[in-house]
Amino acid sequence: MLHDGVWLQIADERELLCEPCARQRAKYHLGRDITMADLTPVEFNFAYHLWNRDYLAPGNMTPEIKAEWDAAIDKAERDYSERRAAADHADAAIAANGGKWCDEARAALEHAD
Repeated sequence: MLHDGVWLQIADERELLCEPCARQRAKYHLGRDITMADLTPVEFNFAYHLWNRDYLAPGNMTPEIKAEWDAAIDKAERDYSERRAAADHADAAIAANGGKWCDEARAALEHAD
């Protein structure tokens, strides 16, 4: 997922592009490849871009961009931990209720949202 301003320079607002096509369009319209600064630091991008070394090449990530991504990843990890704890609490409540849904389980999961 790219920042809106970058996307609108390479594609129509509602257009869908695969990554190779987006990179090709960036090279054509921007005169360069996509960099970390172009990517939104959201969970969708985390796993893919952590192993895709093209984006981590020198010059693609300034200290400011790295700090932005680090903060987003830290937040996602905290959010996941909270959701996992809520799911575990709900599972325990269901088990204690003979395997049936109960108000305590529902409340645990609603709190996680």
